[in-house]
Amino acid sequence: MVSLTKNNMTSREYNERGNKQYWATFQGSFRRKAQDNDNQDEVITRINKNDKEVHEISRTALSGYIADIYFEPSDFGEQLKIELDASEDGKIPVLGFGVESKDGRDLLKKLPAIDLAKEVKFIPYQFTDDGDTRSGITLYQSDTGEFDKKIANFFWDDEKKEAVNGFPPIDWDNATEKEQKMWKIERDSFLKTYLQENVLPKFQVKPAEPEEEPEEDISPSDGPF
Repeated sequence: MVSLTKNNMTSREYNERGNKQYWATFQGSFRRKAQDNDNQDEVITRINKNDKEVHEISRTALSGYIADIYFEPSDFGEQLKIELDASEDGKIPVLGFGVESKDGRDLLKKLPAIDLAKEVKFIPYQFTDDGDTRSGITLYQSDTGEFDKKIANFFWDDEKKEAVNGFPPIDWDNATEKEQKMWKIERDSFLKTYLQENVLPKFQVKPAEPEEEPEEDISPSDGPF
């Protein structure tokens, strides 16, 4: 069942001793902390921004059925968490993205277009274009073949080149700096609210209705006594 917000206190503890694997994006790939039982040939060692040596497992893509989506507070800002169904070894991948990060915003624009009855393939990307670093998450689902359908931005009509589905519009080139800043706040609020109101409820489990006992056409004289 989806929770709109979860307590982050036990996430890392559970990651260390439980069956969930927490993945984040780094330089166009998925990364998670390496564990003792991981194949050591797959372990990547690097120095992080805090000048600390870290050991990680890297993947270019992750796929599965989406089992849960929720927002979660963290020391690094609010996170969008996506849980996939358990793998063959019983591990549950949990993908984490900063809500206000490029990857997070990209996902918030595409998740409403997902068919939740089908598997999803998540492929992070990052490249530099004229000095500007661009990153996001490409999503694929199966249509006529395996992961052959690329999921588009739910809030953009590529043919008409305009925003759709209630996405707040802006004439960026003619907007003032203040208007641009206000629009960014409105955009982020809209994307989160839309997901909360239109996607997360699809995961909520409805309580089972009590079954009515079938009426049996049995007279007292048919009883065992």
